Amino acid sequence: MEWSKAKSILIVAFLALNIFLASQLLHARTEQSRDGQATNTREELTEIATEADITILGKIPEDPPQVNILQGSVVSFKEPWVHDAEGRWVQTFDPPIKVSGDREKILERYVDNLDRYAFQPNESNSKHQVYYQRYGKRLIFDGKLEANWKDENHLVSLHQSRLTIGSQDSAKRAGVSATTTLINLIEKGQIQKKETVVDIQLGYHSQSYDNQVRVLQPMWRIQTNKHTFYVNAFNGAIESSPNEKIHE
Repeated sequence: MEWSKAKSILIVAFLALNIFLASQLLHARTEQSRDGQATNTREELTEIATEADITILGKIPEDPPQVNILQGSVVSFKEPWVHDAEGRWVQTFDPPIKVSGDREKILERYVDNLDRYAFQPNESNSKHQVYYQRYGKRLIFDGKLEANWKDENHLVSLHQSRLTIGSQDSAKRAGVSATTTLINLIEKGQIQKKETVVDIQLGYHSQSYDNQVRVLQPMWRIQTNKHTFYVNAFNGAIESSPNEKIHE
C-alpha cells in the first residue's frame, strides 16, 4: 500500500516536471521566434531605407511598446496670459526681458512646473526653444511650451498649451514597433527619398482640438529633416499628413 502511494506521488511529480519543462521549451521557442521576427524586420528596414537613400539617425526603439489611452483636460491661464486664435496661451514682453546666465532660470519665473516639460533640441534654435509636457517617460505632444528670443539675452514671448491628465481609459497592451512604423512610412512614400529621420519618440497626441477634454492616443512621432508624422501606436494608422515642418 505504501509503495502504491509512493509510486503515485512519483508519477504525479514526473508529470509535473514534464509539463514544466514543456512550458519552458515553448517559452524559449516563442522568444526565439520573436527575436527572429525582430531581426528580419530590422533587416527589412535597413534594406528599404538604403534603397531609398534614407538616413535614420539615433537608436530605434526595438521592442513593441505597451500602450494605452489617456484623457486630458485643457488648462486655462489668467492674466497676463492671453488666449490666441490657435488655442495657445501667450505672454508677450514689451520691451523684451533681459536675461543673463541660464535661460531656464528666467523661464521658471513665468512657467509653473517647468521641470514637467522636456526640452526638444531637434525643434529648437538660438531664438526659438521648444518643450513638451511629460507623462511619466513619454511626451504629451499637445502640451507644448515655446520661448521666443530676440537674441541670446532678450526674451520676447512665451506660448503655452498644457493638459491635466485625468484618467487612463484602457489597460496597456502591445502596440506597433517603431521599426514597423518606419517601414510603413517609407513603403507608402510618406518618408521620401533622401530624407533624414532625425527623431523617433513615443508619446500621446489628440486629433481633436475643439474640446476641453481630449482623448490622447498613443502615437509614434517620426520627425525627418522636412516633416513630422504622427502614427497611431495601437494600429499603425498614419493620423496626420506631413504638414508640420521642423523648425529651422
